[in-house]
Amino acid sequence: MSVYTSPSIASFKALIESDGLPLDDITKAPQNALRIGIINLMPTRMETERQWCRLFSSVPKPIALHWIETSRKSKHTEEAYTQKHYTKLKDLDYQAFDAFVLTGAPVEHMPFESVDYWQELATFYKHATLYEKPILSVCWGAQALLYLGYGIQKYFSEGKIFGVFPHVSSIHVSMPWFPHSRYTTWRDAEVANDKSLKVLIHSEGIGPFLIADQRHCWFVSGHMEYDKETLLKEYHRDIDKGMATVFPKGMDISSWHEDSIRVIENWIIQWGGK
Repeated sequence: MSVYTSPSIASFKALIESDGLPLDDITKAPQNALRIGIINLMPTRMETERQWCRLFSSVPKPIALHWIETSRKSKHTEEAYTQKHYTKLKDLDYQAFDAFVLTGAPVEHMPFESVDYWQELATFYKHATLYEKPILSVCWGAQALLYLGYGIQKYFSEGKIFGVFPHVSSIHVSMPWFPHSRYTTWRDAEVANDKSLKVLIHSEGIGPFLIADQRHCWFVSGHMEYDKETLLKEYHRDIDKGMATVFPKGMDISSWHEDSIRVIENWIIQWGGK
């Protein structure tokens, strides 16, 4: 099914010509399109746009994607680009959206309250839940919202959780594989103590992958939107910085795209996306 978004985002033409994705101008989105706002906190904004467009294009529903950013000035993307294509988080009309996606961010080593846009994010979560808007959050974004909503802490692991790992899932027919790139994790016991939370996907040794609450918010610990090239880029980036990052695990897994699509489809079904 088609994805409708701004035709002047950097990857729009490439996604159509190279990837063959069914993208179209957001002004042409039909009335029944699900209007999803993606709060893009990633430093690689354009790559992240491409990844989410690719995922949502495989969902059998028309999707209109809107791009959202915090008030913090990006160090990696030209301000003129974000001014043209992004809405500020503080200026959101929540009733104009059916749901939201919150991406990860490279602030995992910081205490939540020390992140400079923390209050802006807390205000978003408060208003989104007030308007009963579903949220799909990933990696640090998921950690942030699970902490805001339920006080669930993140804990540093012994080393970087990096690569593609097998999982046990209640929403997949066969064993799914998903990529991770993080230094912290949730503790199973802490999540289990809150009866309003349910673990839908889990991986032995690295903890919950997908946690759902009763307000249609899904918290994903990994990066289901990533592709294999993203993991390799992160590995070489770390090595160039002199970091002792090990080569990502599971790189013999050809694709987890279908597994990721199933997560999105089940999330939409859960909140009754038309």
